[in-house]
Amino acid sequence: MSRYDVVIVGARCAGAATAMLLARRGLKVLLVDRSRYGSDTLSTHALMRAGVLQLHRWGVLDKIKAAGTPLIRTVSFHYDDNVVEVPLKPQDGVDGVYAPRRTVIDAALVDAAREAGAETAFDDFIESYSVKYEKAADCLEKDRDALLAFYDFPAEHWKHLRTTNPIESTFATVRHRTIRAKGCLSNKTALAMVFKLVEGAQKSWRRLDGHNQLPKLILGVKFSDGLEVTGRSIRQPATAAA
Repeated sequence: MSRYDVVIVGARCAGAATAMLLARRGLKVLLVDRSRYGSDTLSTHALMRAGVLQLHRWGVLDKIKAAGTPLIRTVSFHYDDNVVEVPLKPQDGVDGVYAPRRTVIDAALVDAAREAGAETAFDDFIESYSVKYEKAADCLEKDRDALLAFYDFPAEHWKHLRTTNPIESTFATVRHRTIRAKGCLSNKTALAMVFKLVEGAQKSWRRLDGHNQLPKLILGVKFSDGLEVTGRSIRQPATAAA
């Protein structure tokens, strides 16, 4: 069984960069993400000079350039009908700024993390075991979206989605009593008995965690990695800011 100094969940910009830096310092790092390597995601794409400078220092900027990302030398600010253009001068080895697609920058950072010695899960698992356990690897790859679908629900719901207890517990209550009753004579009496049993059992049920999120799901509100997506950003839970 492999042991790691650090396990990082999320192989996007922040997670991949963190894995790269830790691996470069000699730590054994495992990087885990539900998305496919090089997949796209919601983003503004734009990097300010500080971000571009950091990529340059890490040795990742050349990969961004090699992918065909255009150099931006002028930034325009719009104030109602007024437009202010600000030229960007070369500084600290950076000629301007860039706005790479997430398919480019995320993949470049994951590659840098791998080169530094970090390991990435799921894709690496399938690649490593597909020869020895071909059918199992094919099954994981085929059902990947279904296996990881719970990430598209509120984080409070994850533990409920990963278990059948809510269903099993309800059915066990009914099954236990119908067995003792030795039959229900007809479909109507069976339905009436089950209804009354469930009605009585629900008094001891507790609400699902995050039940206040259910109306949002019904209305079609999107969630990403367990957090609500609002407009162009992901709304952090109040506890995260505390």
